[in-house]
Amino acid sequence: MDSADSSAFGPSELGNKQYWEKVYERDNINFKENGDIGEIWFGESSAKKIVNWICSRVKDYSVPILDLGCGNGHILLSLASNGYTNLTGTDYAPNAIELAREICTKQNFDIDYHIFDLLSDEDENIFNGQLFDIVIDKGTYDAISLNAGVIEMRKSGVDPYVRKVRKFCKDGAYFIITSCNWTKDELIDKFKE
Repeated sequence: MDSADSSAFGPSELGNKQYWEKVYERDNINFKENGDIGEIWFGESSAKKIVNWICSRVKDYSVPILDLGCGNGHILLSLASNGYTNLTGTDYAPNAIELAREICTKQNFDIDYHIFDLLSDEDENIFNGQLFDIVIDKGTYDAISLNAGVIEMRKSGVDPYVRKVRKFCKDGAYFIITSCNWTKDELIDKFKE
């Protein structure tokens, strides 16, 4: 599939905020009742690969790291347990951020979480001007790609996600993305500029 061909994707409930609010509402209840942090999207193996990759290459534990669409915060918790200290997570689902904060508190880590919608929120001051050395996306671009509004924008050559992500990256930043909707070549083509 050509990465410019947005017609290859149809809208899905996975592209809707309401879907994710329900998922994390359920996960919040499960965490409170059973201590279960919820789903590790793309599996534990994928999360470990990301964390191991960062740990093997980035020895400055204070570099700013951003997880876009952090969900329950699993990746950031893993990085914190490996000594990284300047960690920020965003998600557009308030229930996800509530869950991530509760898990973080229970595990005694200091991670900064924000409710933030990449598609509609203004981003000028969300991080007080801070740019990031590492930006992580584990499935967020996939979900956004299934949003009906984004599909329409992409037909006109506009990809709001790519434009926003660039604003958060320092020059030379690492952008780590996990996707099941896009091939490696398609992702490189989308984010190469």
